[in-house]
Amino acid sequence: MNAPYGGDRGQTPGDGSGQPEDPYVRDAYAYDPYGDHDPAAQDPVNDALYDRAAHPPPP
Repeated sequence: MNAPYGGDRGQTPGDGSGQPEDPYVRDAYAYDPYGDHDPAAQDPVNDALYDRAAHPPPP
């Protein structure tokens, strides 16, 4: 049966001018390991897997 839900009757949806609450916690930790990420830095996994004998670094 399609009975109407009366739990929120009489409440208006509002005018939409308010800022919605941020669902993500900001500054939750004292140290953020991803906050200071340098995109130009070397990847430690690729650096460890790189075969230096077959491909020596340039001088």
